[in-house]
Amino acid sequence: MLNLPDHAKLYLPHKLQPVIGAVQLIHGMGEHQGRYVDIAEYLTENGYAVITSDLRGHGVNVKREADLGYVGDNGASNIVSDCHDMTKIICERCPNVPYVMIGHGMGALVAMAYFKKYDYFLNGLILSGMPADKSRMSDRLNVRMNLASKGEYYRSHSLYSSIYGSYANSFAKEGSKAAWLSADPEVWEAYDSDPRCGFVYTINGYKTYLDLLDNSYSRGSWILKNMHVPIRIIAGSRDVCAGNKHKLSRIASHFRAHEYDNVETQLIHGLRHDIYNGEGCEKAYDYILNELDKISQE
Repeated sequence: MLNLPDHAKLYLPHKLQPVIGAVQLIHGMGEHQGRYVDIAEYLTENGYAVITSDLRGHGVNVKREADLGYVGDNGASNIVSDCHDMTKIICERCPNVPYVMIGHGMGALVAMAYFKKYDYFLNGLILSGMPADKSRMSDRLNVRMNLASKGEYYRSHSLYSSIYGSYANSFAKEGSKAAWLSADPEVWEAYDSDPRCGFVYTINGYKTYLDLLDNSYSRGSWILKNMHVPIRIIAGSRDVCAGNKHKLSRIASHFRAHEYDNVETQLIHGLRHDIYNGEGCEKAYDYILNELDKISQE
């Protein structure tokens, strides 16, 4: 049996409850799997096995503080390979049930890169809070210049501001840089007080993020084997990163252009970027459970 690594966690329904499906949850940028305990436990209570893990450079998948936000060489490719390892573990532990991948934020970019390579492993794909815009040339130039002059461990506050600044500025009057995540102050306070959240990436980490972003919107590298798989693209209606109909439609169009024929979008009313924590998150939980139940019944 494949071993579960220290930076991963497997949630299973009660032993008397049958497993009706398996789910991998992939966390977003500047956070960790611990922020997804509630949604994982909710799904487990409803019959789904769930696997989560800390991506490279995040959470407990960091041995030294200097490596927080450092992903290493070939970061985008290796993160996708890590997620495939999680796929193999949960599918071995829970065989013969539908398997769905859920990615949030940067985790949605990871999930999309995974899907482009391994669509035939999935019975469903849910992308939440996915950045809808391609990387800007200025960000790429910033990365190249800093890599050349300061090295891959340099932490660029200018890149942090370029990527996050406009999001935080949208809710600046609320008193926290994390207010764009949620309207619930308890979510900001927990995020702001967590040293493994909201940190400035290394240049290597930002390069990996931009590589994932470019891969998501590139025309190439689609395996195109599972054309009828359900694909759901969701966001909070007040998510300044991904939350409007135009942005969700733009993401959906990349799948439809490659003739995937079961693609739907959904805005979760009133929520901001973090649809998994805080007041109102039950609306997102219910939507996701409903979609999982549809897939498990097919």
